[in-house]
Amino acid sequence: MPERATYKTIRRLTAAEGYLELGLPERAIRELEEIEHSGPLEAARQLLTGEALKAQERFHDAVEPLQRAVELLPVLHRNRAQLSLSECFCSIGRPELGEEVEEESGPVETPPVRIARLVGMLRAPAGLIPFVIEIEIHFE
Repeated sequence: MPERATYKTIRRLTAAEGYLELGLPERAIRELEEIEHSGPLEAARQLLTGEALKAQERFHDAVEPLQRAVELLPVLHRNRAQLSLSECFCSIGRPELGEEVEEESGPVETPPVRIARLVGMLRAPAGLIPFVIEIEIHFE
């Protein structure tokens, strides 16, 4: 039977992305650290961890989770991780590695997509919970 992600894991990943959107990387990291088992969403956890560390300008620390995200993500979905990884390498004085990552990503042909994103805070008994609603519209 395939591994499943728990509701709690999905909620924490969503909260972490919301905190990143709101410019609160330290809160995002706290949410991500609370995830006990991310299962099939490990790539998302690694990506968000790397981006939160990058947002804190902890570029050396961000490299490992971003590299792991690139390894775990399917080819069509790894551009975001590769771009963040490339930026980290350039920020730590390794532009040659940044260029290498960019070259590996190469152009990927995908149909045009429009993304509508709503970010906000939801009041709950446990306090405020950040949320991100994202709608993708694919044109063919």
